[in-house]
Amino acid sequence: PTWLYILYLPFLLRSKIVEYQIIRKFGIDWGPALLFEYGIGVLEHLDWFTDGAFPVQAYMCEPGITAAWVAAFDHSWGWVWAPIIRVLHFSGVVVLVLII
Repeated sequence: PTWLYILYLPFLLRSKIVEYQIIRKFGIDWGPALLFEYGIGVLEHLDWFTDGAFPVQAYMCEPGITAAWVAAFDHSWGWVWAPIIRVLHFSGVVVLVLII
């Protein structure tokens, strides 16, 4: 959901501001390598957030997504997984995969 991303934005900005202040305090030069690492850090932070937000998005797609997903498994070589998906639902499988 878009509101969740908007709610997260201040936390991302705050973490990067603190990181910037620490870098300045230690007097580290802002060379191309540090700028690259700083940018990768922003992307990594966003990746962690999207990993955590995906179960919420998956839950918002219920129950239609589960029925379509089970139907796809029923008509494939992965038919043995269809009953498990029916019980866990799409969002349950997403949470299980993130935990493992």
